[in-house]
This record gives sequence, C-alpha cells and structure tokens, in this order.
Amino acid sequence: MDETGILEGQGSNGLVLGMSETKSVRKKQPGSRAWVSIIECISALGHALDPLIIYKGKTVQQQWFPLDLGPYEGWQFTATENGWTTDDTAVEWLQKVFIPQTIPQTASQGKEGQEGKEEARLL
Repeated sequence: MDETGILEGQGSNGLVLGMSETKSVRKKQPGSRAWVSIIECISALGHALDPLIIYKGKTVQQQWFPLDLGPYEGWQFTATENGWTTDDTAVEWLQKVFIPQTIPQTASQGKEGQEGKEEARLL
C-alpha cells in the first residue's frame, strides 16, 4: 500500500522564454492547480487493486468527473479537509478496496486465489 499525490489537469509541453542569467523561469499553467492523493496497492504477485482517490473538500462533487466513467470502473473516491490520507480514509480503503479485493472466495483458497489449507479470518 502506498500513497502518492498528483496534480489535477492536463500537462502541456511548451516553449518557455527567459533570461539566461536567471537560474529558473516561472511558468503559469492554466486551469486547476489542486492536488489529489491516491492510495494504491499491488500484491506480491503483481495484481493491482483499484485505487482510492482522495480530493480536498467536504464531499466528492459530481462535476469533478467526466461523463464517461468507464475507464475508472471500480475506483473509489472520497474527500478529506486537506486532501490527504487520514485514519478514517485508511479504514475506508480497507473496507471498500483491500478487503473485498483480497478476501478468498472460498474458505480453502489462500491469498490471491491460490489453493491452500489455511482458513482466512478477518479480525
């Protein structure tokens, strides 16, 4: 499990002009400058679980999403005051993503669907 941040919006390649005497040049970027956090997880066998996207705010707004959510099927979305992971979002991720996607389908299945004799239990 890992948490990462990503800048909203689309990147753009462009030409930047500046004075050669300066070490850096500031560039304005149109559009949103908001960051979102993503909780992601890949198993030891390489299976990627659906991510949990965390927006900054009180609630997730429908207008933040494209009309076609097909490419994001299975993804979970939530909001926190600062857009970062909290204890509550960690529990939400466990309940909505990790447990449903990793629990064995039968009592005789081990981790990742492999057959085994160990019984799976949730604490």
